[in-house]
Amino acid sequence: MMSAENSERRWNLSRGSKSLRLALRDGVGRATIRNDTGRAKINGETTFLYQRSGAIFQALADRTGREITERFGSVNPTMKAWMRDKGVGVLGFKIVENKEDGRTMKAERKFSPRVDKR
Repeated sequence: MMSAENSERRWNLSRGSKSLRLALRDGVGRATIRNDTGRAKINGETTFLYQRSGAIFQALADRTGREITERFGSVNPTMKAWMRDKGVGVLGFKIVENKEDGRTMKAERKFSPRVDKR
């Protein structure tokens, strides 16, 4: 459980040629993905990393009893295409902003505490 309202938690995840840095502050999670050209690519690595981030944020929502919102933003055409396909279709993100100039896309997904039915 987070001890202070303004405390920030961080995680670093990696798979294949990608690394995902997560930060959580005041119920808002942000994920920053990077390519590591020195490592071999693994098919599906981006989707895998965002599945892991979802599992982390869901576990925290369950443990703290608070909703967590994960936010995504990108100007990269490849990442925007991935978000429209896998992010929305597989991982439950919703696109909240897609500027008409085609540059910036923002998406988010929410994790609500699940009720323990024991």
